[in-house]
Formats: sequence, structure tokens, C-alpha cells
Amino acid sequence: KENNTKLRAVTFKQIISAVSTTDRAKNIMKLWKLAEDKNIQKAISLITKNSMMSLSPNPTLNWFNLTAAKVLILSDEMEAAKKWIFFGTSDIEERASIDVNFCRLLIFTCLYDSNILDHENQNLDLNFFLKVLKNDLNINEKDFLRLILTLNALGRDIPIEMWEIFFTNETISSEYFKFIRNDTSNYFMLDNAISNNNIAEAALLSISFLQNEIGLYKEMFSFYKGLKGLNSIGLESYARSYAMEENFYFLLK
Repeated sequence: KENNTKLRAVTFKQIISAVSTTDRAKNIMKLWKLAEDKNIQKAISLITKNSMMSLSPNPTLNWFNLTAAKVLILSDEMEAAKKWIFFGTSDIEERASIDVNFCRLLIFTCLYDSNILDHENQNLDLNFFLKVLKNDLNINEKDFLRLILTLNALGRDIPIEMWEIFFTNETISSEYFKFIRNDTSNYFMLDNAISNNNIAEAALLSISFLQNEIGLYKEMFSFYKGLKGLNSIGLESYARSYAMEENFYFLLK
């Protein structure tokens, strides 16, 4: 009755002892839901990785596709995750437009691997997926702002209409947009360190910005500068890992 260690251990035992692929998938999904309640998805993904890799997409497991993809992404098995993401999907944009969870998963996967947008000769448009997500009635606009700042910091061009929503929405106070306060000189120091290819200084300043948590939108601009700083000095893999971590709950929970 309680989501405790014993219940999760028993569920894991059921996974590894399951004979049929359907039973194994059902128990992986059960354990994933228990992990969501405790915010331990990364750990659960790693310990179920081998069991997950023993499964392959098929029509009888279509209900399991998105969960399987999440488990594999978090356990660093991107190629295997792609097979589950795209299985049985001929028109990716059409599916994303009617299934916002699929749309969220695509965007999250793009944070990990930008090449996902070039799938089987389909030139997928990230901006199309962002528009679908922005039009979701249940969207958290502050989380959406963090997402587009993330994508922009990683080198993606963001359409102007994505930014305009925050200046026309009365629920977000204009006070939140006073980005630059006490860190003004540090922002310029970071830009200068990047220009001079001073990797150590740029990395330290970037990390400092990523840890700044004073006020939501000041944090967001520091987050943007820090992430962009890491990406600009050749530490793209670290930037992407941090980006996935920061946007995980908005896109996948």
C-alpha cells in the first residue's frame, strides 16, 4: 500500500523473473510510476536498463513505447530509445500535434541529441513542436520560458512569437524581467573569457551562474548565460546533460 523500498524491490524482482515480454513491460512501467512518485527515475532507469534492452518494440507493446523511451534515454541508450519513440509512426509531426506527451518527448530527446530532427530523411522542425507545446492548455509558462532559454543557449534559433507570449501575459509580472542586477560585471567577464578562449575562467563563471537561485527570472538569465557559456567553450556534452536535468520534469513527468 505504500511506495517504499520493499515494494520497489519486489517489483524489480518481478521484472527480472517475468517470462513473457508483456509481463516484463508491465512491471517496468509499474516501477517507473513508483519512481516518479519518489523522483528517482534516473536510478530506476539504470537498474532496469538490462531488462529494458531485452525488449523490442512491437504492436502488442504500443502502450509502453513512451515509458520505454524515457527509461532508455535516462540510461544513456539513445539509439535504442529512438526505436521505441518512432515505432509505428509514419507522420511524426501529425502525431506530435495530437499527442502532447509524444511532442514533449521529442523535444527532450532533442536536448540530448539534436540529430533526432533528421530521422529517416524527414527534416523535422523543432519550432513546430514548440508551437504545439505552447498551445497546450496545461502548459506552465515559466517552465516553457526555461525550455526556450535552454534551446537558445544550445544554439537553437527561437521564433519571435515564442518570446512575445511572456510580455503579453499579465500573469507574469514585469518585475521578473529585470534580469541583470548584481551580476552585470560577471556577465561581461564571461563574454570576455569566451572571446579570449580562456576555458578555465569561462567554465568557472558558467558554473557559478548555473548555481544562482536568487529569484526565478534572475536565475533564468543566469541559467541561460551559464549554459550558453559551457556550450560556447566546447563543453557541449556537459551543457546538454545539465539542460536535460533542468527540463526533465517539465517535459517528461
